[in-house]
Amino acid sequence: MNRQWAISIRQPYVECIVARRKAFEIRTRIPSDLSIGDEVYVVQVGSGGKVVMSFVVGDILLDTPRSLWENFRNSLCVTEKDFCLYAAGRQSLYLLRTIFVKSVVPPLLLENLGLSRVPQWFVRVCVPHSAPPC
Repeated sequence: MNRQWAISIRQPYVECIVARRKAFEIRTRIPSDLSIGDEVYVVQVGSGGKVVMSFVVGDILLDTPRSLWENFRNSLCVTEKDFCLYAAGRQSLYLLRTIFVKSVVPPLLLENLGLSRVPQWFVRVCVPHSAPPC
């Protein structure tokens, strides 16, 4: 069974994912049980805790920042400077391919995910009305 997660992402990256200009979410670390096919709900930073979109993890890539930048720079919706600042001191980064992206309209509230605050990292959630089932 696929799991459901919540993470926070700030603008302009939320908009880039929805517009399909950002095909990968960049992360320094991920939970060991995050899997391809898991659904991720995105809380937009600065929105007052609104869940504005979701995506399904289509692939999980792990490589050096240099290799990921060289191979995927056109799918990251980030400048080289910002990528390098994010990757500074890291031996590796994860890229999560974002597939089946959908806007959540109207936005859900944190309590709809069973959360009381904006997640700072991946948090397991259960959204009954959504597929895959909890």
